[in-house]
Amino acid sequence: MACAASTAASLTWRAVPATASRASGVTYTNTTGKPIQVIVGSSLNNGNIGVVVAGMAYPAFTVYSSQSVCFVVPPGASYSVTLSNLTKWVELR
Repeated sequence: MACAASTAASLTWRAVPATASRASGVTYTNTTGKPIQVIVGSSLNNGNIGVVVAGMAYPAFTVYSSQSVCFVVPPGASYSVTLSNLTKWVELR
């Protein structure tokens, strides 16, 4: 899944402390009133990352040696990520 950089001047990348304010398997809601882009990463080798956005589960992504997954969350939608060894969580808000 490819991530494209946003050209919207009002959005900024925000690093979210993966172990402090975001956790695997927890459902969060986009309350910004605009779409957000999320990038999550893990240092797993041959592990799976599960993504659910607005109740739609995407097929599990297999991670090979510290890869990331990117997805867009519509305004008001819930989202969650399931993976072990979460090392990166960044949001474009």
